[in-house]
Parts: sequence; C-alpha cells; structure tokens
Amino acid sequence: MKGDQVVIRTFGGEPRIVRVWEIGEKVIAICSEENYQNLILGKNGLSPVGFPKKDVFRYNPSQEKMLKNWRNDPALWQHLSSYV
Repeated sequence: MKGDQVVIRTFGGEPRIVRVWEIGEKVIAICSEENYQNLILGKNGLSPVGFPKKDVFRYNPSQEKMLKNWRNDPALWQHLSSYV
C-alpha cells in the first residue's frame, strides 16, 4: 500500500528501507523517505523507481539490528517475508 516502509535488496545485496509509491504488475515503485515526503506534499521530487517484486520485503522495526549486520548474516533474505 502506498506509503508502506519496505526493505529492498539492492544490486549489491545491501538492504535499504524505502517507501512504496505504487504497486504494478511486475514491479513496485519505491522512493526514499525524503522523496516520498516531497511527492506527498506535491513538491518536486525524483520519480519513484520500479523495483522487481522479488526484491521487496516486508519491514518490521524489530529487524533493524539484523538489517544493519547484513554482511555477517548471509541468510538475511531467508528471514524476511516477501512484500506481495
């Protein structure tokens, strides 16, 4: 849903917390927190970026420590649930 915080798996395998802008058939449009706030307020901002659904996961604040230690936990992505 628009505005949800999610975790994405970047090209380098690093997790990033971003906001959902729109859910498409094959991709989820995401943007940074700052850009999301600008877009919501009608200000100029970068266009949201389409990300493959397979690389977008549900975010839970209790996972913060695990996300920060992603290099030490190769099974990180197995602990996260797909967003859609």
